[in-house]
Amino acid sequence: MKLHLGCGGVILDGYINVDTRKLHPAVYVDDVITLSKLLKSDVIRYNTISEILAYHVIEHLPRPNSRVPGVCSALYTWNRVLKIGGKLILECPDFDALIDLVKKNPKYKDNLFGLQRFPGDAHLWGYTIEELSGLLEQYGFTVIERGPGTDYHAKMEPCIRVVGVKNDTLA
Repeated sequence: MKLHLGCGGVILDGYINVDTRKLHPAVYVDDVITLSKLLKSDVIRYNTISEILAYHVIEHLPRPNSRVPGVCSALYTWNRVLKIGGKLILECPDFDALIDLVKKNPKYKDNLFGLQRFPGDAHLWGYTIEELSGLLEQYGFTVIERGPGTDYHAKMEPCIRVVGVKNDTLA
C-alpha cells in the first residue's frame, strides 16, 4: 500500500489519495498529521505502508516543535504507518532560494507564504534541504536522496526533495 498525502485533485493510481478536502470522489478526507480516520476505519494500519508521497504538504503544517500538532506529529505518524524500509518522499519550496527571489521580485511572496485561498492554504514554515533532512533523521529515517523538486511545482518555484527510508526504530 502507498499513500499520497495532500493530493488535492491529483489522483495517483496505486495510491490511497488523502487530503483535507474532497476534491475528487477517489480522495479520502483525513487529517494528514494523524491519519486518524484511515487508521480507525482500518483503511491503513501501522507498519504496512511501503511509500508516502507528500508533495507540498509539510510547509502547510505547524512548524517543528510548536505547541500544536504539526510537522513533528506528522513525521511520527508517518513513520509509524510505514513498514521498515518504506520510503517517505517530501517536496516543498526551497526557503533559501525563495528568499533570494523575493528580494529580486516581490511576486514570489505568494510562493513563500502560500496563496491563502482556503483554510490550510498558507505556508506555516519554510525549509532548507539541511533542515528537512535533519528532521527526517530525528524521526527515524535514513535520508537516501536530497535534491531539487520533481513535481509540477518545480516549474513555478525553486523546490527541494528529500527521500527517507524508515529505520527499524522510532526516534
